[in-house]
Amino acid sequence: MTPASTHLKVSMSPRHQPLSPQQARLRADALQHLAQGQAQQALALARTLVASAASSADAQLLLAITLSETGADREAELAFARASALLPNSDVVAQNHAAWLGRMNRAGEAIALLSRFPRSAGASRQLGLLLQQQGDIKRSVEALRRAVTIDPASGDAWRALGSALRASDKLESADEAFAKACATQSANADNWFNRGAVLRLLGQIEASMSCMQQARALGDDRPELHNAINGLLADAGRVGDALAGAKLVARRFPSFVQGLETLTQMSWEYSPTVSTADDVMAPLRAAAAAQPANRSLCLALVRLQMQAGQFERALDSVERSRLHPADPVADWISAECLGGLGQHDEADIRFRRAAVYFGDQNVDFLNAHIRHCLNTQRIDQAMSLATLATSRYPDHQESWAHMSTLWRLAGDEREHWLCDYQAHVADLELSLPKGFATLERFLDALSDVLDPLHGAYRQPLGQSVRNGSQTSGRLLGRNDPTLMAFHAAIQTTVTGWLARLPDDARHPFLRRKQQRTRVVGSWSVKLQSGGHHSQHIHPDGWLSSAFYVSVPETPADDTAGWLALGQPLGPIGAALSPRRLIRAVPGRLALFPSYFWHGTIAFRSAQPRLTAAFDLQPAER
Repeated sequence: MTPASTHLKVSMSPRHQPLSPQQARLRADALQHLAQGQAQQALALARTLVASAASSADAQLLLAITLSETGADREAELAFARASALLPNSDVVAQNHAAWLGRMNRAGEAIALLSRFPRSAGASRQLGLLLQQQGDIKRSVEALRRAVTIDPASGDAWRALGSALRASDKLESADEAFAKACATQSANADNWFNRGAVLRLLGQIEASMSCMQQARALGDDRPELHNAINGLLADAGRVGDALAGAKLVARRFPSFVQGLETLTQMSWEYSPTVSTADDVMAPLRAAAAAQPANRSLCLALVRLQMQAGQFERALDSVERSRLHPADPVADWISAECLGGLGQHDEADIRFRRAAVYFGDQNVDFLNAHIRHCLNTQRIDQAMSLATLATSRYPDHQESWAHMSTLWRLAGDEREHWLCDYQAHVADLELSLPKGFATLERFLDALSDVLDPLHGAYRQPLGQSVRNGSQTSGRLLGRNDPTLMAFHAAIQTTVTGWLARLPDDARHPFLRRKQQRTRVVGSWSVKLQSGGHHSQHIHPDGWLSSAFYVSVPETPADDTAGWLALGQPLGPIGAALSPRRLIRAVPGRLALFPSYFWHGTIAFRSAQPRLTAAFDLQPAER
């Protein structure tokens, strides 16, 4: 355990005995041994020190730390208690004691202890980090904001605050915190890497690349950095460089899961010579076979095989990764594979077995189980699970999508309350972007920006696009005048529509309504003849969209290429018709709740269909 401090900077208690110069040198020697990993030598010196300075909090704290390093946890706890009794108001003692408590899986006690020192920058930073580990992001942010207020020169505190803000999806604020970290610790590669990652999420590709390059110049050689740079190259349309970089990362870091996933996806989208999904999975398959103990790698292969519809291979892969006969993760994933193969009875057995472990603690499992029940006509069980999911996770989009299907099947009027395909859907002309005389001129300019970004030969795996391409990274936020004008026009159009929506404190969409929104995803899709979007929802959004840049000309009564709302995915959806169709017209913007099932009708034309889309969430409060 690294000591939180090497000296007690506190007011002396009458019970506390300061160290003499000779004792201070003995303490410094012990700390040096600790720093060199020589815990037993440090412990011997600490015992000698305590023998002559039992009333010194410095000595007792040193003994506690060295005891903890040698695994003598009961003795360490007693020594921490003695140090705390000698200096009960010492944040330094508290920080070291709390670090030990955290290591002993006693996080609640550590949080309570650190909370006693709200005026200490170090204790507040440590408290924020601990709360973040426990998933209490709101309190983590509060503690870390307090830390940087007390000590605005602490780059560590700013970096921790940036991480907490990113975890709460407050990206603009996270960027500000990481910028402060870079300013106060400009030689720290972590600060630059973290800021670059947030800037990419904000769509600021050039600024993100600059930060990543700075991290690399400071000696950062982690695979995550190289993988991020390759992603940025793809975002910028430099797909050849991105693919070459992805191949290099896979060779240099053969156990790095994200790098192999990136290589697989990029090879599928950007390689002209690839003919099947099986071809692009060869490196990932070989890596998984060579590293059977790397479960994350095996499960990454399984996910991609399932996305490619290779359920038999995915089933084989997940069974080889099974940790034990009752492995709940293997049961869950193999159940989905068996469902894909039509072996529903065996899938049901495994779903039930996994449910004993997951219960209602994993919303993704609940929804996978609901999908299985819907596909196998177990409607009552699906309704029970969907009721549980929507009550336990009221902002989860897929849960409400399934509930809309179930209420529709039951003829329940609540379907129309949840999904009002007139009142909750907009079909609007985009407000004219500034700097353009007409909407037609803007559409031409936007098309000129988007077309070069569509360098992919085929659609990404695991997305709704069929026979088309989708841009990499975030579209909105880029330093491009046309895209910035587009973003501003979107905000104007969306804000005006939201203002006209009714209030309903019980409604999963309307109760979260705000005038200010933030973009959580944005992209462009270019469909070729025969292309369409399969039915899907947007799990990361609250409000989703489709903006038409250019579309093939069709007769007014021809629904080819139109947006279809309200038709579920899967066998049940095939028997149900869309609730509403919206004609694709250049310059018009469709808006709808992210849990609405939606897709498009295939079209035939030599002219491609070019769209842009985005997901919004209510803005930070």
